[in-house]
Amino acid sequence: MNIYNPERLVNERKILLRILDTFQIVTASKAGLEQGVIDDKFKDLEDSYQYQAALNCDADVLLTINIKDFDGVKDKQQIKIMTPQTFVEQYQKSW
Repeated sequence: MNIYNPERLVNERKILLRILDTFQIVTASKAGLEQGVIDDKFKDLEDSYQYQAALNCDADVLLTINIKDFDGVKDKQQIKIMTPQTFVEQYQKSW
């Protein structure tokens, strides 16, 4: 079985380039990681780090499949926290 499919690879590259052109990719800072460690609203440090990175770059939206992990903060900040599916549905409506 040959898993290499040239047409699929071309299509995937186009999709990924569009995503990279449309969205900002953020990095974690030391200060953000430190804040993530001490932020007790999260049970999962990874979620806390992601939230801090989103705050530090003034993100409008944070996408997660674990939306319940952000229940403690989602109404207290200006960042919309939603699932990728919800985001795509809303994005398609505005297109």
